[in-house]
Amino acid sequence: MILTDFVADCARRLAPATVRRYAQFLELFRRWAGEAPAERLSYQWLSDYHLHLCAPETGRHLHRRGPETVRKHLESIEVLWKWAWQRQARGDYVGVPQPDSLGLTRTPAPHQLAPTWSQMDAAIGAATGWQRDLYVVLRSTGLRVQQALGLRWEDVDLDAARLRIRPELGKSPQEKRGRWVPIAPVLVAELAAWGRREGFVVRCERDRRVARARDAARAWKRAGVDPAVWQGSPHHAFRAGFASSLKRLGADTEAVEFLVGHSRGIREHYVGPDALPLVEVVALVPSLHLAVAQAPGLAIVK
Repeated sequence: MILTDFVADCARRLAPATVRRYAQFLELFRRWAGEAPAERLSYQWLSDYHLHLCAPETGRHLHRRGPETVRKHLESIEVLWKWAWQRQARGDYVGVPQPDSLGLTRTPAPHQLAPTWSQMDAAIGAATGWQRDLYVVLRSTGLRVQQALGLRWEDVDLDAARLRIRPELGKSPQEKRGRWVPIAPVLVAELAAWGRREGFVVRCERDRRVARARDAARAWKRAGVDPAVWQGSPHHAFRAGFASSLKRLGADTEAVEFLVGHSRGIREHYVGPDALPLVEVVALVPSLHLAVAQAPGLAIVK
């Protein structure tokens, strides 16, 4: 009951991807803990569940979970616990113990190189169907993967070569304001050739419209791209490649930051997007140069 109420409340306040993550993690916890897990929470339970999550045999396909994945699992339970405690104080629930925490800290992400245009094109060339379309959008816009999957054809103006990123697709405060951005000529040509103008731009074939990281990893691997630029974040690598590759071409930093939805600091309060060379920057995005993908291990695209 409490778990269901918590997920429903999250759906009113949080991004859909965050809600799905909480629901998935809490369902795994419920299966481990049994009935009424929120009313029986304790520091010892968190500690025992932490050991359970760290065991390699409990991970997907018997692969050990990374420390950051384990932390996120425990974080979802601790957020639920605090939420239920606050609701209990209002009289909604009874029997929820005072919240506690294991105090796990975020694992710093390793420094990662960004892929080049040719490396991203190699990965696109190794993909097929809607996933190939998704990677083209990521490579040409620098959007987050769920933002790209959420784009609808009514957000696209091919005649004006511009794209609307709706506020509900945003993750950061800057992105949640929503924005219109110009589209690179390469993407205009791609979208014009897709032959449809309704529904979602990327026709994801999964019910929940989720792109799996392991599928993107397989594309990078099939293309023989150096794992140093994509391993651990195969979708985000396109976003990093977009921003870094534009900077290598001398693109205006503030324009790149606006295109990908980053904060521009205090200057964004005084310098609007109309003063940024956005059209000139997206014009720097090169055309796709696709080649036949190599078998894994036969080539490393530098």
